Amino acid sequence: MDRNKLLAHLKKRVQQLSGEELNLALMFLYNWTKGPWTPASLSDEQLSVLKKRVKEIEDG
Repeated sequence: MDRNKLLAHLKKRVQQLSGEELNLALMFLYNWTKGPWTPASLSDEQLSVLKKRVKEIEDG
């Protein structure tokens, strides 16, 4: 299969994905083309909100 046919086939298959399968495919493609993916660091405000929510859950 030549490269263009392969790319067309992969594009068609990826467009049919949804949910977790789509997320995994996109992560794989990003890692393959751009290098390892690392989520952005949380801001101080986001950390504060997250800690507050964890405390609420722990306290019931």
